[in-house]
Amino acid sequence: MGQLKFDFNAMARQLQKQSEELQEVNRELRKQAKNLQEAHRHKDRFLSNMSHELRTPLNSIIGFSELLEARAGKLPPESRKHTPNGS
Repeated sequence: MGQLKFDFNAMARQLQKQSEELQEVNRELRKQAKNLQEAHRHKDRFLSNMSHELRTPLNSIIGFSELLEARAGKLPPESRKHTPNGS
């Protein structure tokens, strides 16, 4: 009976230790998940800002290009120049 009690208590201590270790691992996993979510939010914000910063000047360039193209079609043929160096 004494040996059974001893073995039972040893098993209970081992289970308690494993439970505490699992709780610590779960705390670490929650902390890492929170860090990953925050990093994901930062990445999304960065990509959104970069997209906006690129789109704004590109929209102007596209608009001016379309305006130049539309006006170039109204010029007489002798006024239009197509040179490889852009002059």
